Amino acid sequence: MYSLLIGAFLGIVTMVFGFYHWQTKVQPSQDKFLQLQISKLEKEIVSLNK
Repeated sequence: MYSLLIGAFLGIVTMVFGFYHWQTKVQPSQDKFLQLQISKLEKEIVSLNK
């Protein structure tokens, strides 16, 4: 019984740590990358419409 509780606790702790890491480290760099892609595509559209 205790092994199930310990396993569930470790799973929840790992999930919280992973979510925190994603939000603070991975997501900002992905947001920046997507914003750069959007800017590039907007400039490409402007140059194609000329």
